[in-house]
Amino acid sequence: MGCTLVVAPASAAEANVPDELAKNGGTIEMVAAGESKTLEISPGKAETQKETPAPYRGYKDSSQVHVKSYTRAGLQEFGGHASNLRCGSYGPGSWGLCHIGERHKGGWANRGAGTDWFDMMEFATKLTLKKSQIVVRKANDTYNYCAPVKLKCKGKTYDTFNTNASVSFKGTNIITTYQAKKCE
Repeated sequence: MGCTLVVAPASAAEANVPDELAKNGGTIEMVAAGESKTLEISPGKAETQKETPAPYRGYKDSSQVHVKSYTRAGLQEFGGHASNLRCGSYGPGSWGLCHIGERHKGGWANRGAGTDWFDMMEFATKLTLKKSQIVVRKANDTYNYCAPVKLKCKGKTYDTFNTNASVSFKGTNIITTYQAKKCE
């Protein structure tokens, strides 16, 4: 069973595709910013993915522990350099991988129907920062990069969304990355 992850509005008939993939397994091809990645889905894994803790984080790790670096598209006032995903923190004022795992992991896992939520988030974030369609400077001194993603199964789009990735202007750390209907 082959499927593809791409961005476009889903019809009511296609709404059950994630449930079928979670139940029977298969593959998804995730398409973002003109690049694609195939992800394997194991039957019955969707629920356990919601419970999986954020990777790369030990109990006593500092919030500044480096997880990954991503090339970021340059802007006139915010040069093209690397953005860093760090462990970050949980709770109020959270940021980084801890924040993404705590607040947005379920959204990534639900869309992936049991594929590894971190792999989906990481691929979408990498391409959103590198080839964003829209970049907006926010009042809280961050830049929000945004790019579309599509999910397809058997050649048909069953879900579309935008990946929003916020980067701090001062420290160039990734604050969050999540999916939404529009660029925010």
